[in-house]
Amino acid sequence: MAQFTTEDRWELLALHRTIMEAKFHRDPWDFDVGPSPILARIADRVVGALVEAEVASGKADAEEAWTRWRDATQHPRCVDAVRGMIERSSIWGGLTPSEKRDFVVDAFRPLVAPEAMIEGLVNGEGGADDGPSN
Repeated sequence: MAQFTTEDRWELLALHRTIMEAKFHRDPWDFDVGPSPILARIADRVVGALVEAEVASGKADAEEAWTRWRDATQHPRCVDAVRGMIERSSIWGGLTPSEKRDFVVDAFRPLVAPEAMIEGLVNGEGGADDGPSN
């Protein structure tokens, strides 16, 4: 399998920021990027590598800090972006409830949404009662 290496934590952080911008942009060029399961896996791996790098550098609270950061309710712009992904999706109406759940989970990653928010979005309730909204 192909390998990709970053030179330091700053390159890794730049990659992370680029992924976040691409996934949660308010006016994306490609509507398939945000909910992509492939990009979701990459985003998770990048955050995992950032945690490892920070722990290795001696940052004692790195894991806790990144766990807090990953809480989707702390990112209202991202929650709104996921709502937009659902609204613009050409496939949403044809998905089963399980597939809709996967779509929402992947759209949020590397963030982690509370189960109630996921269910609200899957059921067309917008998840409005389960986190902040802009």
